[in-house]
Amino acid sequence: MASYTVNRRGVAQARKLIKAKRYVLNSNWGDVQPKAADENAFLKDHSWQEYAGWFLGLTEGAADETKARYAFVYGDLRRLHRSGLIACVYRAAEWRHKEVERAAYKLLQELDAATSCLTERPPPKTDELRLRSAPVGQFSRQEVAERAGVDPDYIDRLVELGILRPDSGTTFSPGDVRRARWVQSFERAGVPLEGMATAVRDGALSFSYLDATAFDRFAGVSRTTFRELSERTGVPLDLLLVVREAHGFAEPRPEDHVREDELAAMPAIELQLSSGIQPEMIERLLRAYGEGLRRIVETETDWYRTEVQQPLLEGGMSEAEMLTAQADVGSRMAPFMEQALLSIYHGQQEHAWSKSAVEDVEGALERAGLYRRVHRPPAVSFLDISGYTRLTEERGDEAAAELATTLATLVRGSSREHGGQPVKWLGDGVMFYFPNPGDGVLAALDMVEGVAAHDLPPARVGIHAGPVVFQEGD
Repeated sequence: MASYTVNRRGVAQARKLIKAKRYVLNSNWGDVQPKAADENAFLKDHSWQEYAGWFLGLTEGAADETKARYAFVYGDLRRLHRSGLIACVYRAAEWRHKEVERAAYKLLQELDAATSCLTERPPPKTDELRLRSAPVGQFSRQEVAERAGVDPDYIDRLVELGILRPDSGTTFSPGDVRRARWVQSFERAGVPLEGMATAVRDGALSFSYLDATAFDRFAGVSRTTFRELSERTGVPLDLLLVVREAHGFAEPRPEDHVREDELAAMPAIELQLSSGIQPEMIERLLRAYGEGLRRIVETETDWYRTEVQQPLLEGGMSEAEMLTAQADVGSRMAPFMEQALLSIYHGQQEHAWSKSAVEDVEGALERAGLYRRVHRPPAVSFLDISGYTRLTEERGDEAAAELATTLATLVRGSSREHGGQPVKWLGDGVMFYFPNPGDGVLAALDMVEGVAAHDLPPARVGIHAGPVVFQEGD
């Protein structure tokens, strides 16, 4: 395997491009990455030194002024691409080229910091609602309390206990905002504050991992209440309260302060209302977003605990060491996981939109007298496993969970092969929707046979055709 060192010329040029705003924030790297012909064309009009500036790595042992010498391209030979930096981080991490990985990751953070004013621009009608930005590490006692949503006296208490350690004794960092908010949530969950402080002092526990970049996405609290936001924007107060619920928190009071990330939902809501969409329909969509994403992040969190955190503990790390190490892993994973999530979302959109478009095409042909649709009622079916409760009692929860996972894999494939989709999972049972009852019957037969073929307890399926009401994603 080739070895690489960091190309200082490339790093310096990347910084110049960021400073000069010569970058592209959203692109598909596979489409814009320079091909061999692009590089050859560039070299016809530019020097090797200029060519070298577009690469973050130097191949050890390769001769200068050869294309083999330069690796980890980050731009299109005209502009820096954020997707290019992400690709450099991923490739370097995959093959354990740590120096190049760190250099690319640092540049990515510098780019994101330089463009935060662009990506976090306040939405229309609410620009005055965001907190004035403060330099990193320069929040006052009052500001950190406001952003964390806690009382200033609570900040003083955390400083006294050594959980917060302000710079120069008076200024706080974004990590301190998260520490204050999270420690209060731990305390409200029943964890003793003094016990946490003692563990921090003894080195058995550390909250320093909250300084990691993976946590930068978690927003602070603004100075605007839900009632004030409703009055300024004209968005119904009841609809604004649902925004908080969709973000995973309990229903707020009108006097509670809006989180900064909740303000990001405002442009979409305002546009929908101005387009004549009823508030109840917007509320329904918000709840569906919230419920669907809740399932995703809960599964993701369980996965991260078993696949990242637990192995670190089993490898001999203390809880404090594990928390710090996993934060570094999470910071490196997060951009790619978000990219994967968005790509899956777009794929699911294309699938759903194309299915919806079929009805439009059929309708147009029918009105033109060129086609006649056969109207059938949709169907809902429910499959469950016989003896699931007895199995749980006899073999334990782990065996029951393994059975449920196997069942999910089997029936998901069968339902989709026949044009259906699972809409609710209930341990030993699954509910399905089929646009065509006949397809639902065929899928049910396949499922029953598939369950028997995998030596699972017998499956039973019931199916009913008729009008179906969709509510909050189900």
